[in-house]
Amino acid sequence: MPEPPPILHEWGKKVWFEYGPILMGVGLLTAADIPLFSLYCEAWDDFVMAKQMLDEQGLVLVSEKGGSYTNPAFNVKANASNRIAQYGERFLLSPTARSANGKPGGGKKDDLADFLTEGN
Repeated sequence: MPEPPPILHEWGKKVWFEYGPILMGVGLLTAADIPLFSLYCEAWDDFVMAKQMLDEQGLVLVSEKGGSYTNPAFNVKANASNRIAQYGERFLLSPTARSANGKPGGGKKDDLADFLTEGN
């Protein structure tokens, strides 16, 4: 597994190092897929950072004039969640995607399935 791109932060790197080797090991990630996988990891960074901002600031903010508005981090989080789902589908990182592609197959678990169900 190559080193993660420098644009990734803590959570993106965590996903890179945890999922990358597993996906490579089961043939779902190749050198040609690295740019797309980078986007998946970056989406995780965005999601976690937006979630942290929401936890700190709250969902509703108050303007200088006293009006309330939705914290922009909410939209960032929602967008990141959509990107995670979109890119994750391409790497079979959802039950629906795996089912549609016959993964895991033959009634036996593979490394990816083991990883995704770990602790459940």
